[in-house]
Amino acid sequence: MRYYIISIISIFLALGIGMFIGFMFDAQELLTSEKEDMVEKLELKFENLQTENKEVNTKLNNALEKNRQYIDFTESILPELVENRLLGINIVVIETNNDYSYSDVTSILQLSGANVNKITLVDKNIINNMSFLKSQLFDADSNLDDSEVIQAIIPEFVNDIVNDRVSLMLNQIKKRNLVMVEGSTLENTDYFIVAGGAKKDNAHKSHTINNTIVDYLMINNYPLIAIEKDYVKSSFTQNYQDRKIDTINNINTAMGKASLVLILENNILNSKIQSTIERE
Repeated sequence: MRYYIISIISIFLALGIGMFIGFMFDAQELLTSEKEDMVEKLELKFENLQTENKEVNTKLNNALEKNRQYIDFTESILPELVENRLLGINIVVIETNNDYSYSDVTSILQLSGANVNKITLVDKNIINNMSFLKSQLFDADSNLDDSEVIQAIIPEFVNDIVNDRVSLMLNQIKKRNLVMVEGSTLENTDYFIVAGGAKKDNAHKSHTINNTIVDYLMINNYPLIAIEKDYVKSSFTQNYQDRKIDTINNINTAMGKASLVLILENNILNSKIQSTIERE
C-alpha cells in the first residue's frame, strides 16, 4: 500500500514537472515571439525616424539655400539701393568701444554719398588710464570713482572732436591711444550714429561709456541712431530702447545696412521739412 502511494505521488510529481516544463517552453516561445514583435516594431519606428530625419534635413537644407540666395540677392542690390541717397549729408559714427569694427558701415554710408567722420573709443585703454583721465579735470586726490570720471570726462573730449577743437586734453588723449579719429573735418554734423555692443559678458564700464555718449548727444539735441551687430556678446540695445532711440541690431547684414540708409534719409528729409514749416 505504501509503495502504491509513493508511486502515485511520483506520478503526480512527474506530471507536475512535465507540465511546468511545458509551461516554461510555452512561456519562452511567447517571450521570444513578443521580443521578435517588439524588435520588428522598433526597426519600423527607426526606419520611420530615419525617413523623417531625412525629410527634415532636406527641408532645412532647402531653407538654408533659400536664405543664402536671399542674402546674396540683398547684398548684390544693396549698392544700387543706397547709392546717392545721403548725398552731401555729414555723419559722425561713434564706436563706443573697439571690440567690433564698423568699417563696413562707413563704406556703405560713403557709397550713399555721405561725408563720414568715425570716432573709435578704445575702452580698454580708457579703463586702464583712469588716473590720467581724472587728472585732466579733477584733483589727483579726488574721491570720484571710475564711473563718475567716465561720465565727466568723455563728454568733454567727444565735444572737442565733434566741434573740431584741438584742445590740450584731446591731444593727450590721442597720444595715449584712448580715441582714434578717421575722416575729414565736418563743418556741421547732420546725424550721429552710435555703434555699440561689447565682447565681454560683464562689460559694465563699456556700458557706462556708451550711456555717457548717448546721454551727451541727447542732452545737446543731436539727432542720432544706434546700431549693433546681431552677434554681439553684450548688447546695449536695451539702453537705446529705454531712451526711445531708433535702433538697428543687425547692421552686419545687407538688410540692416539698407535700413540704416533709408531711416537716415527719411529722418533727415522729415527734419528739413519740419524746419521749412517752422521758418514759414
